[in-house]
Amino acid sequence: MLDGGSDTMFLRDVFCCLVLASILTLMPILGYGHHSFAAEFIREGVTIEGVVTEVWFRNPHIRYYIEVQTQSGNTEIWDTRGGSATNYQRRGSWTRDSIKVGDRVVMTGNRGRDGRKLLDIRTVLLDDGTVLPPGALLDYRHTD
Repeated sequence: MLDGGSDTMFLRDVFCCLVLASILTLMPILGYGHHSFAAEFIREGVTIEGVVTEVWFRNPHIRYYIEVQTQSGNTEIWDTRGGSATNYQRRGSWTRDSIKVGDRVVMTGNRGRDGRKLLDIRTVLLDDGTVLPPGALLDYRHTD
């Protein structure tokens, strides 16, 4: 039978293991939600077409700046954002060289809040017919 000192040490060790297991279990959840989608975007689909003016292929999110010509003939710069560069590369979805400055693209996604020219990228159609991410279904029901 264990004595009083050994019982206390045993309970302390069990408690520490439970706390550590809880922290390790929650870490992926805490890291996943580092900011809210709703803080920047609304669930309103939009499609834009234009020319890439800047590529920002790094973590935490890839970004492309797209020059879009409006119906009135003016141009607007859209800030388009995707997921993690690391995740795209690991899955083979696309790389730093998949979309380059000067490329013409059609992007679909969710519109930015408050009328900002901001797009959460869902699909990209390149001029050569390539769809990113591979296997994505293009949705042209929503147009700007």
